[in-house]
Amino acid sequence: MRKRKTPLRGSVTQNVSARVGEQDGVGFLVRLGLLGVLVFVFLIVAVLGWRSGWVAKKAEELQTGLFDLTRDLGFEVRDISLKGRREASKVEIYSALNVKRGLPILGIDLKEAATSLDKIPWIDHVRVERRLPDTISVILSERKPMARWQKDNRFYVIDDEGKVLHTAKAEKFPSLPQVVGTGADKEAKAFLSILNEYPEIMEKLDSAVRVGERRWDIYIHK
Repeated sequence: MRKRKTPLRGSVTQNVSARVGEQDGVGFLVRLGLLGVLVFVFLIVAVLGWRSGWVAKKAEELQTGLFDLTRDLGFEVRDISLKGRREASKVEIYSALNVKRGLPILGIDLKEAATSLDKIPWIDHVRVERRLPDTISVILSERKPMARWQKDNRFYVIDDEGKVLHTAKAEKFPSLPQVVGTGADKEAKAFLSILNEYPEIMEKLDSAVRVGERRWDIYIHK
């Protein structure tokens, strides 16, 4: 069995699905049966561990051993499936996921992984799923750039909630409308939704400046 050593790493859904090939269906069912026995043993140890600090320490050691056994049965991470990524960095995603090939797949904390991924600025929603016997699946949706926001002579890309997409470079999104000033980030969605009803103005819009956090001044191309 060839192993690759390449490192990999909100609502959270912990789903489990199984893929059984035509050639190894019986073997997989046998492994599932053994897995059931191991899970039963783990539950007993977990109950005992809750009652005693000493037992809890031993339970943790046993849990590690049980996960190692499941890995020997073939329940290990061999692949990571990533869907929905467009702008978010793969490197940043794998680093936040913190999952490596060869780890026991049942030992991966899906909730912790999803919470870590949810901190990436581009990610709006993410699900991390376990697909037995060997795949971790990451399904995400990204925030949608809405405008370029200028404040204190600096430019930022913001989404429709006014949140700054810190890793996004404004020059990569020249077609986005430009809003300027304090408070423009929070009020841009409502203002632009109204302005979109007047396409002849939007086509010529150079920038919209928020003045005194009370009104907008519009500048258009001649």
